This record gives sequence, C-alpha cells and structure tokens, in this order.
Amino acid sequence: MINETIESIRIDLTEKISSPIIGSFAASWALWNYKFFVILFSENTVKVTFDLIEKISFPTASTILCKGLLFPALTASAYIFAYPYVEKIVYTYRRKKQNEINQALQEIENETLLSVQESRNLRSEMDKLKEKHSAILDKKDSEITRLTNDNSELSNQFDLNNTSSKTSKPTTTLALTSTQKLIINIIAAHYNQSGKSVSEAIIVASSESDRNSIEYDLKNLESMELVSVNYHGTGNSYRLTQKGREILLSGKSA
Repeated sequence: MINETIESIRIDLTEKISSPIIGSFAASWALWNYKFFVILFSENTVKVTFDLIEKISFPTASTILCKGLLFPALTASAYIFAYPYVEKIVYTYRRKKQNEINQALQEIENETLLSVQESRNLRSEMDKLKEKHSAILDKKDSEITRLTNDNSELSNQFDLNNTSSKTSKPTTTLALTSTQKLIINIIAAHYNQSGKSVSEAIIVASSESDRNSIEYDLKNLESMELVSVNYHGTGNSYRLTQKGREILLSGKSA
C-alpha cells in the first residue's frame, strides 16, 4: 500500500514537472532568484542563512511579490507564447538558406564535366544494355515465329479435318502437339480427382512450358472444341468437352 502511494505521488510529480507551464515558471523563478540558491547552499548556519535570505533575497513584500511571482510569471509567459514565433522565424530563415546552399551545390555538380574514364565507363554500360536489349528482342522474335508456324500448321490441320468431316464419318483423330496432349491429360486427371474444372494456374504449374505457350495451346484446344473454358474474376478454368474425352479415351491422337 505504501509503495503504491509513493509510486502514485512520483507519477503525479513527474507529470507536473514535465508540464511546460510549471517547468518554464520554475526555470524563470530560479533565474530571478539566483541569490536565494547561493545563500541556501552556502556553509552558513541555519539562522544566518535565513537572515541573509530575508535581507538580500526578499527584503520587502514588494520584492517577494515581484521576484517571487510576477517577474517569473512574465518571463515564463514570454517563453511559452513568444519564443515559438521567434523560433519559427529563425527556423524558416535557416531552412531557406540551406535550400539555397543545396541548390547552388546541385548547380555546381550539374556543371561538372565527366572525366574521360567516366565517359568510357558510361559508354561501355550503354553498349552492354543495347546488346542485352537486342538479345531479348531476338528471343521474342524467334518465339513469335515458332508460335506463328505452329498456328499455321494447326489451322491447316483443322481445315483438313473440317473438310473431311463433310465427306466422311466424323473421327476423333487429330494432330496434337505434345504440349496439347499434356494439357488434356492434366485436365482429365484433375477432373477425375476433384470433379471440378482445372484453373489455368494449375495447368501452368503442372507443365514444363511457359505461360505464353500454355495460353496459346489452350486457345487452340478451345478452337478445336476439345476443351471448354469458364471465365470468372479469379482466372479461367477449363474442362474437357465430349469430343476431348473421346480423344483421350480413343488414344488416336497423333
């Protein structure tokens, strides 16, 4: 109980001391009455100390009122209310000059010419970036050419199948690429396990091809009516059509 009371008093005193009003007033009072502290901490006897305080620090009632309350209160008020405005002016001026110095330094740095070695290093880095960019473009062009050729072959095969379907009995024999066969097997395996459509993300993760190739082959399978697609906000999902299941069961895909 005693410890709790002491702790409560300590917290209360700490809050009051940390107050800007009390702190400012205490500092101001100490400045106005510095002689009081000199006498208080001197080596005189208690009686001599009190006599000196009455004679030197607070000889009259007006002195007690002025130095003990009025002057410290005025000084504390000036510190609390006037000092922030002065500090704002000084800080604004200092900040303005610092910005001018920084701007001048930046202008000097911009006007500084590169050395011969720095120019060579910069040119070398630019050449490396150009070579890297050219290699990426060549790779993309090759991929586009490959996909275009595959599309042409599949389109021709699809046209042949449509032509033959008009003159003969429909057949489930189609020329599928190895990636397309793999996609059909992935969709069938997932459907057999869960009974649900398989998302495009699962197909990409289960295959060894990149996303662009998988998307390309899925579109071709959809155009051949081997898979059906469901469009929704989280991504497309696929399942085999009746024709796709017939292709999977027949095992006649080339």
